[in-house]
Parts: sequence; structure tokens; C-alpha cells
Amino acid sequence: TEGGWDSPSPRPSTEIFVVLSGGGAVTDPDGTRHAFTAGDTVVLPKGWWGRWDVDSKIHKVWAVHVHSDVEGAEVTPLVASESALTPISPAAASHTLKLMYDGNGAIS
Repeated sequence: TEGGWDSPSPRPSTEIFVVLSGGGAVTDPDGTRHAFTAGDTVVLPKGWWGRWDVDSKIHKVWAVHVHSDVEGAEVTPLVASESALTPISPAAASHTLKLMYDGNGAIS
């Protein structure tokens, strides 16, 4: 739905979504605006709070990851355009995941 709203409470989880159509922005409490549009991947980290503004109705595919706090982790949203993402082979992806996942449910 088009419009804007405050999201005043820190997020209890990390959300990642890919924008299929439409666009808008999330804005940090300090006024830093993170615009997104079709083709962008957006990460809203655990602890982020601010404002949502939807300029044109968005369709997105999203996932939410509930996890423990990560000491020193950034709470700034990340918006990456489709052209900024580098595809990797399935073998490389598997190797990367093995390096990141410690087997106890934590990502390092």
C-alpha cells in the first residue's frame, strides 16, 4: 500500500527482501534515506528502526531471520541493486555457507 509510517521499535529480527515491482524507502532516525526499487535487495538488520515510505505499491519476496544479538553489528539498512550483486556458482555458494555457518545455528 502506498503511504508512509513510522516503525518506532527496534526490529526483533533481520528481514531481507527482493523488490519485484514498485519502490519506496526506509529512513533512519538520523534522516538517512535508503531508497529501493524493482530489482533491489534490501536488508533491514535486527535492531533497525525508522520510517517506511512506499512511493508506488511494492511486491516483494521476503524472509525473516530470528537470531541472537550480534555484538558490534550494524543496524543500518543495506540496499543493493541487482547489478551490484555478483552471481556465484553453486559450488562456491556451498563453500561460502560452510565457512559462515558454525553448526550451532550461528553465522560467523
